[in-house]
Amino acid sequence: MSLLEIYHFNGDTLGIYFQMTNPNSKISYKTIPSPISRSTNEIEIITGSGVSTNFFNNYYPRDLNCGAYFHYGNRPVGDCSTGKIPVTAYVSNTALNLGNDTIIDIADTLILCCPTGYSNYNWSIGTVNDTALIIANNLGFGIHYISTSFTDSIGCCISDSLIVGIADLVGLKELKNDFFSYPNPATHALNFSKDVQSLQIRSLLGNTVLSQVGTFNKVGIEHLPKGLYILDITTSTDRTTLKFVKD
Repeated sequence: MSLLEIYHFNGDTLGIYFQMTNPNSKISYKTIPSPISRSTNEIEIITGSGVSTNFFNNYYPRDLNCGAYFHYGNRPVGDCSTGKIPVTAYVSNTALNLGNDTIIDIADTLILCCPTGYSNYNWSIGTVNDTALIIANNLGFGIHYISTSFTDSIGCCISDSLIVGIADLVGLKELKNDFFSYPNPATHALNFSKDVQSLQIRSLLGNTVLSQVGTFNKVGIEHLPKGLYILDITTSTDRTTLKFVKD
């Protein structure tokens, strides 16, 4: 038996893997319905996954079918111990991307998805499944911050969030293919694909935050707070409405 000496602070969390150096030896795992927690006054141990020897396959959840001993303080119990043993941290490669911030109409719905097959899904809107249905009318007009998290097979918490703006977009004209604004999201300025005679930028609450008249193909937006905006545009041939994100 080897002793593993680890220094950490109160409240820290540490994941430990057991792997046999002899390829002919095996560690036994037991299938369990959910992770098991075992604790004393000094430490809490939560079982999680069985992992293949190449670390490519996770078997979750599993309980280690062996005995594990620990000590705390300045020295091991007894008079002998091994030297320091290097510890390799294996970081979760599970990814979560809910997508870009967006604006939807008050009558619309939006479906957001997490990867399937994990546990402890937790959405800010109260959903506990891997998929969340955003009903705009339930949230109401304005800017809403939607976040979610889940636990992957090695116990890491994965999270992401996005902004969903809800406004009355009924009756907005479809954007013509020969006219567009860029970049989106924008930080310093909005550029237009052709000259504009007038524009009006509105917040999702309907307040006008910027208006400009003349002939131009660019407008500065540095002073605007971050968020989602509606852009009313008049050109020499048409009027249209766009949506953009100020980053």
